[in-house]
Amino acid sequence: MKKLLTLMAIFTVALTSCSSDDEFETSTLDGTTWCVEYDESQKINDMKMEVKVYIGYDFTKSNVESKIGAAVMIDGKAGKYEYDIKDGKYSYNPPKIKMTIDNETIVGTISGNKMTLTDEGEILVLTKK
Repeated sequence: MKKLLTLMAIFTVALTSCSSDDEFETSTLDGTTWCVEYDESQKINDMKMEVKVYIGYDFTKSNVESKIGAAVMIDGKAGKYEYDIKDGKYSYNPPKIKMTIDNETIVGTISGNKMTLTDEGEILVLTKK
């Protein structure tokens, strides 16, 4: 189930971000967090399930921690999030970013306070928190 939720979260185009639109420019990502949170509907074994998805990345000098989670929606409210947390490495040469987490490489760009990642043709837009 966790693997399904992780794949679902990574390959879904994000429409809602989790922070304000303040401008942000820097040559380092040390100490920053980037995230997106959105609702999604999934069908598993003929059962429809509403899920709130969280994808976040916390950066230190050369390391990145990915935090991907999901919570089942009940009566329009998110239940308790279950997270899959993994450590990886990254390089940032503005505006390009490259992350390797769990032997998977994800590339993207940063413009202002938006990080746009591309993974297997899918686009994910995160916002600096």
